[in-house]
Amino acid sequence: KVDIEGRSISVFRHHGELYALDHHCYHAGGPLSSSGDIEDLKLKGATHPCVVCPWHKYKISLKTGEGIYKHVDPFSSRPKAVIKSRGKKQRKHEVFDTEDGRVMIAVNTAEDIKYESDYYSSEHFQLRMRN
Repeated sequence: KVDIEGRSISVFRHHGELYALDHHCYHAGGPLSSSGDIEDLKLKGATHPCVVCPWHKYKISLKTGEGIYKHVDPFSSRPKAVIKSRGKKQRKHEVFDTEDGRVMIAVNTAEDIKYESDYYSSEHFQLRMRN
């Protein structure tokens, strides 16, 4: 976890790839970097490595920031789990290795798209945490 420009960001390395997401889970603010659990889930033919929130076990795609879940139709005669997306919920940041071995993060501060995880980087939330 690192703090940059007023945001807490979790950085993950999974199968040699670097990923960076807002540190607090979009659902209830759980600390994503403390779980360490990453699951590979298939969605629409693509594999999504997902960090598992330690508080409520929500899964978030490291590639896209989508909330990923297993859906089972209880009315089906043969219930089968299907992987589905809740849409992009977690702000994703660009991250890369430099030639000298450092990790660099380009913070995504675009305001044209709002993510549910933005609340946990807001001034309102930061004030609540200090009091």
